[in-house]
Amino acid sequence: MSDSNTVKLVDELNNARRIYRNGLLIVRNSMLEISAAKRVEIKPLNILVDKIMGSLSRNPDALLCVSRNKPQNDYTIAHSLSVCIFIAAFTQRLNIEENEAKQIALGALLGDVGKLRISNEILNKPGELTKKEFTEVKKHAKYTYALLYASKCFTETTIRAATEHHERMDGSGYPFGLEETQISNGGQMTAIADVYDALASPRVYQDAKEPKDVFKLMYSWKDSQFKKSMLKKFVRMVGMYPVGSMVALSNAKLAVVVNHGIDDMLLPKVKTIFDLRNKILLQKRECLDLEEMNAQNGVHIIRPIGRNEFNFNPISALGI
Repeated sequence: MSDSNTVKLVDELNNARRIYRNGLLIVRNSMLEISAAKRVEIKPLNILVDKIMGSLSRNPDALLCVSRNKPQNDYTIAHSLSVCIFIAAFTQRLNIEENEAKQIALGALLGDVGKLRISNEILNKPGELTKKEFTEVKKHAKYTYALLYASKCFTETTIRAATEHHERMDGSGYPFGLEETQISNGGQMTAIADVYDALASPRVYQDAKEPKDVFKLMYSWKDSQFKKSMLKKFVRMVGMYPVGSMVALSNAKLAVVVNHGIDDMLLPKVKTIFDLRNKILLQKRECLDLEEMNAQNGVHIIRPIGRNEFNFNPISALGI
C-alpha cells in the first residue's frame, strides 16, 4: 500500500468484492451482445470501469487482491475482468491521463470477446493444442478487432488495446505482426497484464504459477516480448509476493502478505496467521516487516503457499 491511499485495505475489501462480483455479470452480458452483433449497451461497461478506477484510487490493493481469487468455472470472463483491473491500476501507476486510462482499461476488458467465436471444445481442451487448433484460437484477436469496429461504440484507443495484447516487440505476435513502436501504449501494457494473469491463474491444462516464477519467466522474454521499462514498472506494482498471497517463513510461521517491500520486493510486510511447527492458528497475529526482521535475525520467506495448499482464506487476515 502507498501512503496516498485514502482508505484502509480492510475498509475497501467489501466494496471491491461487490465490484468484482457485479463486474463478472456485466462482462459476460456485454461480450454476448458484442459477439452476437447486437446493439451494445456501453453504459454498464463505462460505469464498471469508473467503479474499478475509483476503488483503485481509494486503495489499489483491495481489487487486485480480490481478483487473485477469481472463479475457475468461467476463465475467459474472469481473466478479462482481472486484466482490466491490472491495467486500470497500471494506468494510475504510470500517471496516464484519466480519459485515456479509461479507454485503455475498457480495451483490456474486451480483449477476449473474439473467443466467443471459438469452439468451447478447443478453448477448454485439457491437453496441448494441435497446430491447427492453436491457429484457430489465434483467430480470436481478429474477431475481436472486427466485432469492436462493427459495433461503432468504441474509440481507436480502446480497440487497439483490445486487439494488440498478443502483439510482441520483435514482431512475432498476432494478429498483425506489429513491432515495437507500431504497438500502441495500451497494447504494450495489456500484453504484459494478459500474460501475467494467464500464467498466474489455474487453467484446465496447467496449474497456476506463483507470481515470482511468472515474473522470472517474463523477464527471460523481455527483450523480444515486452518493453523492458514497462515490465519493470508492472513488476513493481504487483510485487513478487502480491498483497493477499500466503508465504511460509523461516521462523516456522505461515503469513499473509499485507504490503510490498519498499526496498526489497523479496522481503514484504506480512501478518502471521499460523504456527507451522505446532500446527495451530495463531490467536495473536503479528505484523512483521521482513526487511527489518531479516536485518535483525535473518527471518525471510522460504516459499509461497499455493491457494489450495492451506485451508484458509487469506483475505480474512488483511487489515485485521
